[in-house]
Amino acid sequence: MADISAATLRRRREFLHTTTELRTHGIRYRWGFPTKLILTKNGKTVQISTPEEGKKLLASWGLDHNSTMGTKSNSPRPSRNMNKD
Repeated sequence: MADISAATLRRRREFLHTTTELRTHGIRYRWGFPTKLILTKNGKTVQISTPEEGKKLLASWGLDHNSTMGTKSNSPRPSRNMNKD
């Protein structure tokens, strides 16, 4: 595996919503340089350079339903009680 800089990893995390939706819908993608997504759907290759472009593309394909990201759960996180009596 190639070494990836911390800055590149931070930038890729900005695309989390888009990559999650793509995986959910079975659309394969790969990372380009500098940080961009390259994907193919129905024989058409698309490059996404910003998270906003990704959201617009998903919406244009009818895939962005905020079902996987962007909504917070109201259920509390389980607490970790580190004190053992």
